[in-house]
Amino acid sequence: MGTGGDHGEALVVCLDTYDHHPHFNLRDAPEHVEEFRSLARRLGFTADAPTVTGTRREVMQGLRRAMATPAGRKILYWIGHGIRKGRDTAVLPCRDLDPDQFDGNITGSDLVELLRQATGDILVILDTCHASHVAREVHTGLFNREDDYYGPRPVSKGSPYFRGVGVLGTVHGDEPAQLGVWLHAFRRVCDDPRFEFRERLLWTPYAQALHASEVLEAVSGELADEFVHPQIHGGSRLVGLFLNPYYDALARPLSTATRSRRQELLDAHVQTMLRSRFTGLLVEDEAGSFTGRRNYLDRLADWIGSPGRNGALIVTGGPGSGKSALLAQLALMTIANTPQFKGLSPVRRSALLSAIDAGIQCRGRGAVECARELAEGLQLAEPVEGWPDLRAVMDALLSRCRDAASTTFLVDGLDEADQAQLDSLVADVLVPLSHEPNVRVLIGTRPLPGSSALALLDRALTFDLDKAPDRDADVAGYVRARLGGPGSPYHGVEETLDAVCRALVRQSDGVFLVAKLHCSALLRLNRAVGPGDEEFRQVLASGLGEALDHEIRALDAAAPGGTSTGGWALGLLLPLALSFGAGLPENDGIWLEAARALAEVRGDRRGYGARDILAMREAGGAHVVAHGEAGQPVFRLNHETLVGHLLRACGLPEPRAHATMLAVLRRVHDTLHRGRAATNPYIARYTAAHAARAGELAALLEDAELLVRLDPGRLVTQLDQPAATASAKAQLYRPVAEDLARRAPDERAALLQAEALRQQPELMPWARSAAPLHWTDEWTTAERFAPGRSLGLPFGDVLVVSSSPDGGLYAAGERLWHWSSTGGRPELVRGYVPAASDGAAHRLTSLAAPAREGGIAAVAADPERVLIWPRDSTGLVRVFGWAAPVRAVAVGTVAGREAVAAAFGAHVAVWEWRDGRPRHRGFWRSRVGEVFATAVTTVGNSPCLLVGGEQGVAVLDPWTGAFRGGFGSGTGRVECLDVTTAGERPWAAAITTRSPQVRVWRLDGGEQFQAECVFTARLRHPSGATVALSDSANPLVLAVDGGRVRRWSLETRHELAPLTGHRSRPTSVTVLRGEHGRVAVADGSLVRIWERGPEADAASSTRRAALPAPGMEHAGALVCTAPGEGAVALSARDAARVWDLRGRVLHEESELALYKAVDLCTDTSGASWLAAGGRSTAYGPTVVVRRIGGGAATVLPVAPGEDGAVGAVALGVGQTVQVFAADNRHVRRWDAESAAALPPLHVPNDMVRHLAFVASPTGRPFLLAGAGDTVWLWDAQEPGAPVPLRSPERAPVRALAGTHDDDGRRHVAVATGKGVFVARPAAREAAGAVELRPLSRTVVAVRSLACRSLPGNRVLVLAADASHVLHLWDVHEDLRTSGIPDRGFAVHQVMAQREPEGTGLVVASVGLERMDVLTVSPPGGTASRRTLPD
Repeated sequence: MGTGGDHGEALVVCLDTYDHHPHFNLRDAPEHVEEFRSLARRLGFTADAPTVTGTRREVMQGLRRAMATPAGRKILYWIGHGIRKGRDTAVLPCRDLDPDQFDGNITGSDLVELLRQATGDILVILDTCHASHVAREVHTGLFNREDDYYGPRPVSKGSPYFRGVGVLGTVHGDEPAQLGVWLHAFRRVCDDPRFEFRERLLWTPYAQALHASEVLEAVSGELADEFVHPQIHGGSRLVGLFLNPYYDALARPLSTATRSRRQELLDAHVQTMLRSRFTGLLVEDEAGSFTGRRNYLDRLADWIGSPGRNGALIVTGGPGSGKSALLAQLALMTIANTPQFKGLSPVRRSALLSAIDAGIQCRGRGAVECARELAEGLQLAEPVEGWPDLRAVMDALLSRCRDAASTTFLVDGLDEADQAQLDSLVADVLVPLSHEPNVRVLIGTRPLPGSSALALLDRALTFDLDKAPDRDADVAGYVRARLGGPGSPYHGVEETLDAVCRALVRQSDGVFLVAKLHCSALLRLNRAVGPGDEEFRQVLASGLGEALDHEIRALDAAAPGGTSTGGWALGLLLPLALSFGAGLPENDGIWLEAARALAEVRGDRRGYGARDILAMREAGGAHVVAHGEAGQPVFRLNHETLVGHLLRACGLPEPRAHATMLAVLRRVHDTLHRGRAATNPYIARYTAAHAARAGELAALLEDAELLVRLDPGRLVTQLDQPAATASAKAQLYRPVAEDLARRAPDERAALLQAEALRQQPELMPWARSAAPLHWTDEWTTAERFAPGRSLGLPFGDVLVVSSSPDGGLYAAGERLWHWSSTGGRPELVRGYVPAASDGAAHRLTSLAAPAREGGIAAVAADPERVLIWPRDSTGLVRVFGWAAPVRAVAVGTVAGREAVAAAFGAHVAVWEWRDGRPRHRGFWRSRVGEVFATAVTTVGNSPCLLVGGEQGVAVLDPWTGAFRGGFGSGTGRVECLDVTTAGERPWAAAITTRSPQVRVWRLDGGEQFQAECVFTARLRHPSGATVALSDSANPLVLAVDGGRVRRWSLETRHELAPLTGHRSRPTSVTVLRGEHGRVAVADGSLVRIWERGPEADAASSTRRAALPAPGMEHAGALVCTAPGEGAVALSARDAARVWDLRGRVLHEESELALYKAVDLCTDTSGASWLAAGGRSTAYGPTVVVRRIGGGAATVLPVAPGEDGAVGAVALGVGQTVQVFAADNRHVRRWDAESAAALPPLHVPNDMVRHLAFVASPTGRPFLLAGAGDTVWLWDAQEPGAPVPLRSPERAPVRALAGTHDDDGRRHVAVATGKGVFVARPAAREAAGAVELRPLSRTVVAVRSLACRSLPGNRVLVLAADASHVLHLWDVHEDLRTSGIPDRGFAVHQVMAQREPEGTGLVVASVGLERMDVLTVSPPGGTASRRTLPD
């Protein structure tokens, strides 16, 4: 419905007193106001804003403030008088209405201006005299047709301003106001949960929110007999305006024709149990006529009621074999007070009571929905912000299962699940659950193809109903129960009934659905006919297909007017047959529009209308099921067999039918939702599925605006299908898809644009069409990386990865997982149950797989045990445990024998795998102290065990422990080892604690073992680093370095492009075996797979110029000289780099040993200057200043010979360029060109840590210095005593910035640990401190700040706080406006300058790995433009 996460706000204007017209006073108005507030709160609105009242000026000011709030939905209730001012014109008087009634009025034009400046969807309710005149005038002023309303500024449809606005007048024409009458009717509608409107329930429990027109028309209907005639103008786009107070997220599916059937069959207790534990199961529909099937029912009852069982049991059978009915009976047998439970023996009652903990129906569901419903059945509370992904649900679900003695799940309709997610549902949900030692999973499904993921449920017990020995007797019992009941024409006619039973048993061939359809057809004859009658023979002559055709044709009689020709019912049921998920919505006219479009494609000229949908819902109740999905009612067919039959009978090829559905969904989106915050949930979830079935997935991706409103997870599932076209847009979308989930469309558009900027700049126009964002991406330093994708785990995380001999991958963490290839789903390697210590389960911290296939599949270790998985099919893991913690494991084949090694303490344990089991060879002393890494390889023809420890690497004989040699004794502690196995002289790579941390040796056996160090490299973040080698003659070496994986070619000794963009700090890396050279990285809960491509392997000289020190925080500065001209500088560690505003490197330097600060400026001649502060090896704290492109630098020692570094610098421009540098409690000053020192400035309270020089053409320049909890301000032209600026909380200053507005007034922004503050000091300061006023008290960890002005006296503050959002405030309004949302990296530094000759800002957004330069046009106009007349 588009309301998720939206904030609704109710506003009230109450004009009940009039200074010059006391006879106008409305005594009861306050009571009506409170009644409205109460109703608004029930419908999802906050109603706490003060009532707007008073004079015209006060009302206009109050409404301006109210309309400026960021609420996504607003409802304004206006109560007062109306005065006629012409034939069709009226005004709304205020308290200061003058005696002549000319002044003190609010006109329709005033309201139009207010609504144009407002944001979000708005409904205005005018409860006044002549209300419809005012409503019509406002509507006409805004738009002639609502679909032509373009918002505050002329923008195209699809903008955020293309919103819904409706104006309701509670009385028609010149009727006097009847205050309270409309509100009372509104309350009656809201108070009745069973209120019916247009022959259906208004407050359906499946709808989370209702369209404004539905509710308002229902109120008008309630007033049909009154003399109050409300009129609504506009409002067609007010989708989901009113939240449904009777919405039930757990409402169960029911037949559309029998709303009370559940109450008739089952008591309240049973209903509650069904609602809480068995979501989606239609157990009631099978309760009345179920019979027989005792054999399998008893065996199922024994299986769920017996303690100690676990695993999966599959109930299968062909269509109509009674799987769902059987499982429904079993579910009812576990609930007290049901007839099924009462019919059990006392012993079986005790065993079965609550034996099934949760049950679901998978029809149309994906893995996440099924897991979420199972969690709801276990009473697991969903987080307030919702489950972020499948892994989060599974983690919570498995944790709850492990805390319970036993848990049993019932999962029906597995074959009807979302086919694109069937593998995920089985592999990621059902398999992990069934592998738990105390969990049972009962699954109902039709036979699935042999290649299906259902094969993962190995060793599951299977009951095939098609092979049931007593199925004919069961069918006979069903027919007798169905036809022999009271009211049936066969009741009491035993001879005929017996003959009919025998005939139907023969015809049905054990298929209950056939018997059910034939029984329905016989009952429609309304008389008892037998095998000797022609009517009976006609019914019985039909097979399943003919029986379904007869059932559908019988519905044609329900067409409105009774004049429909054949095909009426088929045309209405076909859209439901083509639907996905829980069903097709009627909302937004989707069902009706689909029926019309499909009829047209089929050549049926029938014109369906809303009455046809209502008639089908009533008449087709035996086949149509109402349910809820994503907060809206949906409708589906109750049997998959009927779905397949309709698709065959419609005469349309499946691709064309789905192409028609796709066109309908896109048309509905364009008409009602384009440009809005969300689209219809069905469109968001299933448009991609329809496009895939139609073969139009590539064409769907062309519409970027719709793309960012689709469910990313479901779209990716379709993109990952083998038949999907790998277009350039799909390749761009796929890597960021996981980051797009749970984000608003504009946030998705921001990420998509940032990805396009980095990877495929040629797609930027397409990415920009996704949403009209208020910034433009110009360029980035982010390097293109190889194509990559993520492999997700159903639960747990990944600590270490290892390549398997078949080109697959092992990943270890909470469990051990295996991919046979880098596609598909992971297989949970069985046999391992995590040990626990202090209530927390151990995780696997070490992992190794052999380079070649042998008897061992993998070896792993947790803190207490070594585990060996054999390659045979027994699945029995070999476990070895001892008191010492295991630090590393290794496995390999040496001289034809398989060896396993485990490092602990100062020793290594070795086993030989022989005859299908491990044989212990001994505990060998390491010779290098405590051991941290180990590896097994062959050097020459000799087996070698490499042991890395505190004193380097020792080489031992794995079988005897004899010492063969060593290397790396001067490298410090060896923390990680990897070796190649190709060739006679293998390579060994290690991470060491002494720099350079990455070292590679070439090993040589010969007469005496030798190791030659052939490569070294330094790491920027060596802590926790790991290393890997590709197994080839000229390998690549890879090392984790902070958040990136760095790579070097040992053949060329050159560093290749790093692999970046990981979600967390990687913990392990490996190179997959095979010719593709893919790299796998352990990245938190994911495994990131990187392809090896030309972009990734390009030498650094051909790439974009990256940050000076990737992975580090940088100091930065930005200057703009002309449109598109200027420079941006960054510095960190021992390097600084300057780019122009087109991304070309202007300057690089490394003159300081440590860079801490940098600034840029442009002098009066247009030349750019760079100043950098830090530490020089020769001079200590130093500033280096130079004219960019103008020769040598000037070195300005600040405190020669002292320790420390210059932490803040600034450049100021006046008649000359001045350099400022922080030096303890002083600010040192120099003339930049002459290097002459100027008198220093002094601060009395603390060390100076921040500096900023502020100059502009409109105001007097000034200097800011942050010291302790105070900002000191000097007038740059007369630098006398500084003026202190202090925040109320007196917290230390974290960042500062300043600017001038168009009138030359100074503005200062300061960030402290208590928030962000601003001040506007006078141009010539008087003595005394200036108080800073708060701008934000929630953003408290600011690392960088910028303050800039825009035309129209608009002053903006930008802040970076290492979050993924760049914060932005409008100082004049004290409001945080739309900043820059997440663009794929955390922002640590922000620089901004006013765009020369423009109306926006040039902004540099800097993270640890990349800098993006943007042109930002913040939303909202100038201060003068935003001011309305009073």
